[in-house]
Amino acid sequence: MSKKIRRFVHLDLKGAPPKPSFLETFFPLLTTLGVKGLLVEWEDSFPYTGDIQDIGSLGSSSASGGHYIPKEALEIMKLAKVHSLMTIPLIQTFGHMEFVLKHSKFKHLREYNISPSCICPSQEDSLNLIKEMIDQMLAFHADSEYIHIGADEVWHLGQCEKCTAKMEILKYKQHSLWLDHVVAVAQYVRNRYPNTKVMLWDDMFRNIDEAILKEYNIGELVEPMVWYYHTLDDFFSPNLWNKYCNVFPHLWGATAFKGATGSRQIMPIPYHHIQNHECWIRGLALYNDQIKNFHGLVLTGWSRYDHYATLCELLPSGIPSLCICLLTLENGKYSPEIIQSEMTSLGFILPNIHMDDTTIVPQFPGSQLYINMDWLNHFIRKYKIEIDSERFNTWFNHWQRNTKYTTPYHVNSMKSTINSLFISRLLSEIEKLEDFITSSIHDIYYEHTVEELYGTLIHPIKENLYKLNQYCLLQNEECPTKPKPID
Repeated sequence: MSKKIRRFVHLDLKGAPPKPSFLETFFPLLTTLGVKGLLVEWEDSFPYTGDIQDIGSLGSSSASGGHYIPKEALEIMKLAKVHSLMTIPLIQTFGHMEFVLKHSKFKHLREYNISPSCICPSQEDSLNLIKEMIDQMLAFHADSEYIHIGADEVWHLGQCEKCTAKMEILKYKQHSLWLDHVVAVAQYVRNRYPNTKVMLWDDMFRNIDEAILKEYNIGELVEPMVWYYHTLDDFFSPNLWNKYCNVFPHLWGATAFKGATGSRQIMPIPYHHIQNHECWIRGLALYNDQIKNFHGLVLTGWSRYDHYATLCELLPSGIPSLCICLLTLENGKYSPEIIQSEMTSLGFILPNIHMDDTTIVPQFPGSQLYINMDWLNHFIRKYKIEIDSERFNTWFNHWQRNTKYTTPYHVNSMKSTINSLFISRLLSEIEKLEDFITSSIHDIYYEHTVEELYGTLIHPIKENLYKLNQYCLLQNEECPTKPKPID
C-alpha cells in the first residue's frame, strides 16, 4: 500500500488471560509503537450474566477460577481508553464455539454431537443464544465501532439431520447454509446496532464463487479480515484478491506475531513472523489501486489453537516478536540496523546466556518471564535430545527398565545420561527453573494459567526425571546389561 498501514493487536484471552495490572504496563508500549487499537477475543474470559453466565470456563465468579470479574473487565477497557487504544470485541458465532457448547445446557445446539466446535445453524435457539451473547458484549463495548463475529473454520458444517435435510432444498448447499447464518447474525447487528459494523474471518469465503457472494449482497453487510500467517507470496493470487476487491468495499488483513508456528510452541520464531509481515507488505502493494478501503492489519497472537488445545506462546514471550513486526510494518520492510536501534531504545536488550549475564536487565513488560520461558525452551530441547530421544525411548523406556529387557550395547552407549549424577543435574536445573518462573509469573497470570503451564510443560518432565533418578540409585549406578532370554 502507498500509505502507512494502520496496526491493531489481537488479544487472545481464551488462553492465559493476563491480569489487568500487566496490561497496564503493556498498553503504553503499544501506543509508543503506533498501535491504533485492540481486537479483544474474550471467549470464556468474559463475565457473561443471566441465562448464559455458565459460559465462564470454570463456572466461577472470580478471575482466579476462569473468567474476569466485571470489575477487572471494566478496568481493562478503561486502560485501553486511557492509552487511546480502540477496542473491537471478537465473539465466535459459528465455529470455535467449544467454550459455549461444552456446557450441558447448550449441548443440544451442537452441529455434531461428539464435537462442541460448531453450532447448528438450523435451530432457532442457536440464533437466540448468539443474539444474547452479542447483546451482552455490545452493552459492555458500548462505544465500539466494530464487532468481529468470527465465523472461521466451521469444520462440521451440515452434519446434523436438520442441516442435512435443509441442504437438500438450499440452492448452494453448504455455502448457503453458512451464508444464511452469517447474514442472519450480521443483519441482527445492523438492525439493532446501526452504528456498529460487522467484521469476520475470511477463510470460509475463499471457496465460494464471486457470483454467489454478490447474490447474497454480503459485501454490504460485513468487512472480511483476511488472515494469512505464512511466508509464500502465492497467497496473494489474482483469483482470490480480485474476487475480494470486486465483492467487498472494505477489507482488513491479519498477520501473526506469535501462536502460528506450532500448537505447543513455547517461544515465537521471529524470522518466520518477519517474513510473514514482509509478505503482506509486498502482497498489499500488488492491489494498492484495487482495494477501495483497506482499514488495517491486525497482528494476531494466539494463546492456544482452539479451546481444548494446550497453551502455546505466552504474551510476554511474544512481545519482542510483536515489536519487530510492528517496526517492520512501520518502516515498510525489515531493516535489522534500524529495528535493532529502535528496540534497544525501548528496552529490548536480552542477555545471551540465561541467568548468567547480570549486567543486562531488559525493561519491556514481562521481560523476566520472557527470559525464564526462553530458558525453559532450551532446557526442553536438551531434555528431548538426552532423555526423551528416539534412542532412549527405543532401548531404555519405562517398560524396559522395569522388565530389564535391554542389551549391554545400547545401554553402554547411553552411559553419559543413564546415571544419577546427570539426572540429578537435570532435576536441579528444572527445579531452579520452576522457582524462577514462579517468581515472575504470578504478577502476570492467574493461578489456573500457572497450574496449566506447570502441568503440561514442567511437572511431567520432573516426574520422569524423578523416576529415572530413583531407578539409577536403586541400581547403584549398575544399569541392566543382561537381556532376558528370548525363546
